[in-house]
Amino acid sequence: MLHIVFSYSAEKMVRHALKGKEGPFAGDVLSYEPQLQLGDLQDDRKRFRKWVDVYQVPGSDEEMAMFIKALRQAEQNVIEALRKEKEAIFWVGETAGDELAFLRLTTLLEEEIALLMLKRMRGRLSAKDLEDVEPVVLTEETLGQYREKWQEISKQGDRLRIRRGNFAYDFVEDSVYDEQLLALLPDEEPVRLVVVAGELYSKAPHLPYYFFIWRIDCLKKTGIIGVEGEEKGIKTMSIKRLK
Repeated sequence: MLHIVFSYSAEKMVRHALKGKEGPFAGDVLSYEPQLQLGDLQDDRKRFRKWVDVYQVPGSDEEMAMFIKALRQAEQNVIEALRKEKEAIFWVGETAGDELAFLRLTTLLEEEIALLMLKRMRGRLSAKDLEDVEPVVLTEETLGQYREKWQEISKQGDRLRIRRGNFAYDFVEDSVYDEQLLALLPDEEPVRLVVVAGELYSKAPHLPYYFFIWRIDCLKKTGIIGVEGEEKGIKTMSIKRLK
C-alpha cells in the first residue's frame, strides 16, 4: 500500500502513525507538495515567478527551470510508485494546498491501473485515524469529476484561491486582505510588522505567512504605508499608515 500526502509535515505524521503497523494499511509514504495556493495553475513558470515575488528572492531563468524539473520529477516519482504498489491512499487535509495538489495529480493518473482511495484528514492525524474512517475508493466517474474540478479552477488564472469548503473556492484579487491589514494600523502610531502579518496569517492559514509580508511591501511601494527599521530585518521592522 502506498500512502500519498501533500506536505512534509503530513509525511512525518503518517510515517509515525504507520510505525509498527501490519496488515492492509502497511506501506510506504510519499510526499507531493507542489505549492499550488498561489499563481497560475496552467503555467508552472508563471506560478513559480509569483512565488519568487511573494518571497522576495532572486529567481533566474535557470532557477525557474530547476524548480519545474523538480516538480516533474516529483510527479514521475508518484506515477512510478503507483505502478509498483498497485494500491494507494491519498491523505487530503482540509487545506487549499492539499486539495489542489490532489486535483492536479488526478489529471496525471488517467492511464494508471492502481486502485486509488481517498481519506480526508480532519485536524491533527493520529494512529487511530488509520482505522477510524474507511478510505473511499475513487471510481473512474469520481476521478473524472475531480479532473473537471481541476480544469475549472485552473481557468481562473492567477486569481487568489480562497478555500470555503471541500474543493470549493472563491477567486479574488491579491489585494483582498489589504483593508483588513490597514485596519490593524492606527493613524499615527507604528505597529510591529510581524504582529500585523501574524494577525492576518492566523485568519488565513491557507496562504503562506510571507504572502502578507509581500502585501505590506506592495502597500509601501504605493505610498499607503511607511516602514521603519528595514536595515535590521523583518523582526524589528514597524509599519504605519501614511494615507
